[in-house]
Amino acid sequence: MKVLTVLALLASILAAPAPAPEPVPDLPYLPSPGVATDFTDNFDDLEVSGVGTVLPRTQRVNQYGALFYRDFVYSDDTLSLFFAPPSPKNFIGFSAVGRVFPQLCPTDKFQTFDLKSLYYACIINTFVPVNVPASCTIKFLGRRKDGDTVFEQVDYAAQSFGAKYNKVTFRKEFSGLTQLDISVNNNNPFLVALFDDIEYTAYKQEN
Repeated sequence: MKVLTVLALLASILAAPAPAPEPVPDLPYLPSPGVATDFTDNFDDLEVSGVGTVLPRTQRVNQYGALFYRDFVYSDDTLSLFFAPPSPKNFIGFSAVGRVFPQLCPTDKFQTFDLKSLYYACIINTFVPVNVPASCTIKFLGRRKDGDTVFEQVDYAAQSFGAKYNKVTFRKEFSGLTQLDISVNNNNPFLVALFDDIEYTAYKQEN
């Protein structure tokens, strides 16, 4: 009788589902030496002129705040009826068309930065008067000074007009960054990713 009981117990253990794997723990906060300065880049003091083809009236951002914005353009809210930024009047963005490698990195005066939050949206850059949603996934890949990488992604239903910005708050592991790569995973060449109110803390060495 005892043998049967033991065999039954073993059978129940073998038939039980395997325990779920332990989640990978987040990386710890990576402190940076030097003087810390808080920034919220809203781009509203930039003057917009001319006519663009990716976004209305666009110009390259280049350097703003403590960061260099590679392959980003800024624009105003001329078409705010279609996609009003959270802090009028300017916003930044990039299109999936062409060879672009959107990237944020500290300017020469700063060494690292901690990314806190930002607002994002996706639109379909077309003048066709049909509002057809399209899937849009924005990916953020951060490279830290200790050699580790951190990752986050957000999903958005892109539209031709009426886009509302969402806010993403980044985990504490998005700290000690030397570079942030941003990409859009989609099959729509007319998709444009928009951003505003980028909040971060930048660090520079003390004199």
